[in-house]
Amino acid sequence: MTHLIEIYGVQFRVLPIHFQPPTKLERAKDFLWDVLSGGAMPVKDIFEEATAGGIAVRTLKRAKMAMGIVSKKRPSHWDWELPSKKTKQNRR
Repeated sequence: MTHLIEIYGVQFRVLPIHFQPPTKLERAKDFLWDVLSGGAMPVKDIFEEATAGGIAVRTLKRAKMAMGIVSKKRPSHWDWELPSKKTKQNRR
């Protein structure tokens, strides 16, 4: 379906743009990139922010695996952090 618009007496045929919203997994990946780009973060805090934003924990875990996010055990909690270049090279 096309639409005609007229600007200063000139007609233009406009085709609709088909925008596809991001998938749940893409939203989770974007979220993780945003929260972890500043450094490691406790998993509990990540889960709380994600669920408050409508992202399911299961989807978050799938995004973690797809992005190669690293889990690190701390004395009192677990952290997630984006993989370093060295970690990425070791995974190949």
